Amino acid sequence: MKEANKTAGRLKNVLMIDKIKSPSGLEDVLKSDVYGVLENYFDIIPPSIDVRLNIDENNLYDIRISLKAKNAKSIGIIIK
Repeated sequence: MKEANKTAGRLKNVLMIDKIKSPSGLEDVLKSDVYGVLENYFDIIPPSIDVRLNIDENNLYDIRISLKAKNAKSIGIIIK
């Protein structure tokens, strides 16, 4: 039974990868959105950003985001 669960999990990951690599390019969209937000706070080294999606054994999305930045930007606070 454990082997069947592992096989089902692998199949779900393959299907998820197919979905991600589809023309919609989910990983690319997420990468662009994350870059757009975090560039307000950090001097990001552009080729360093990486987004990975998987589905775990509980059918939950495991989203991993990695990037490198030269430094954090100074943040001003506006009080209304």
